[in-house]
Amino acid sequence: MVTRRDQETERLPSILPAAEGRRLFDFEARRVTGLSGEEFLRRYDAGEIIEDDETPEGRAVMALIMLSCFGRQVD
Repeated sequence: MVTRRDQETERLPSILPAAEGRRLFDFEARRVTGLSGEEFLRRYDAGEIIEDDETPEGRAVMALIMLSCFGRQVD
């Protein structure tokens, strides 16, 4: 489908407020690893969580690592 450049499209906000970003990260961390977002970040920063994209579980953890910027937001 081709859209004309002069057509305006409604844009959704692209940034979550810090508190919502932390909640999103915490939810995903609990879903993927069973750890709170805070505990996941602590263990990841300490080198206890290893990046591995060879298994489905490892790929889920890699996706969580990519979301970690939401868990590190401050107000």
